[in-house]
Amino acid sequence: MRVLVTGANGFLGRYILKELQSQGHQALAFVRSEQSAKTLSDFHCDVHVGSLASIHEIEKALQQVQAVIHAAGGGKANN
Repeated sequence: MRVLVTGANGFLGRYILKELQSQGHQALAFVRSEQSAKTLSDFHCDVHVGSLASIHEIEKALQQVQAVIHAAGGGKANN
């Protein structure tokens, strides 16, 4: 199954990507910037750079996905 993961480069998102891949799913990471996309190079997944504030970017990211895991947050976890 192809799954879109918002906040894929965050504290939870990275664990979600690993778990999806371990179960044989194809993850599509949704991140805010090219820099964030680069941090996911070790995950060998497709990456979509965009903003959750843009309906157009969300629609593009949702093409050909069967599920969404929303892990994007508004802050940063310190621990």
